[in-house]
Amino acid sequence: MGVTKSVMTILAPLKDIGETSHRRVCPLYSFDDGGKIHTVGSAIPFVGARHSFLITAAHVCFDHANRPVPLFTWAEDGPVLLREFRIAWDYQKGITPDADVALIALSESDSIKLKQAYWFSDLSVVSTVRPKQPGHHYLIAGYPSTRNKIIYREFSPPARATHLVTGHIDTVASVSSTKDKSQECHFSILFPDKKVQTHDGASFLVPKPQGMSGGGIWHLEVDTLTRLATNPKLVGVGIEFHHKSRHFICTRVQVALSLAPDLDLYMDNQRRSNDAQPSVPPDVPASAASPLQPGRG
Repeated sequence: MGVTKSVMTILAPLKDIGETSHRRVCPLYSFDDGGKIHTVGSAIPFVGARHSFLITAAHVCFDHANRPVPLFTWAEDGPVLLREFRIAWDYQKGITPDADVALIALSESDSIKLKQAYWFSDLSVVSTVRPKQPGHHYLIAGYPSTRNKIIYREFSPPARATHLVTGHIDTVASVSSTKDKSQECHFSILFPDKKVQTHDGASFLVPKPQGMSGGGIWHLEVDTLTRLATNPKLVGVGIEFHHKSRHFICTRVQVALSLAPDLDLYMDNQRRSNDAQPSVPPDVPASAASPLQPGRG
């Protein structure tokens, strides 16, 4: 397929976009019961209207009892502990959609550290998914656990991102055994199986996707003749993998970003409270009037 500049603006070779995908997502690490570090997920750094934050999957940063999971990520000069406010949509089985997305607020100092290592997305690169059609592809990026095993505690953990490009986008209705997923909130992508070719034509063994939850999904248009592509547009967050069908369930990024006003309110209140009474924590923001209710603060 050939694409002219009148249809879209070609910005970069697909290979270059893929090889810089590790700058668009960051790894999330935690500790097991024995204190051993392990990779638990991925996150998308984002600059909001008033505060910066990480977008990830709710099940990555909250446990089954809705308690915050201890998390840290890695900047160029070492670990960044994620101690700030977190917010996710409250999920009620059979009543509300299972959005499974969350935001983790970043302090100003943590934002500065992470911006030295990662590219922060913003509203200018947010878009929506397109129906399956020639030339339209989706880039999946994250940090699979199998490629990021921590062996020696005294060394920095590995940060080996994986990106895959596919044109196979589908509805969640096409995936069996999905629970409380809706077309308004979700979509699905066919996760490539076993081996794929790299941009250089080499064979690449596709890792198990565990650890890629919370990673980003970007839409891009690709000229298959020249292998040039448009600037990637953030459209979703990977949340759930179905082994049998090899579909990755994704939440539309707009669902995650709808939490940002409540995060901003909380962080603003926290700063005002800290200025007045540093020992008194601020109130959790009120739930928004929506079928999805912010919770798990």
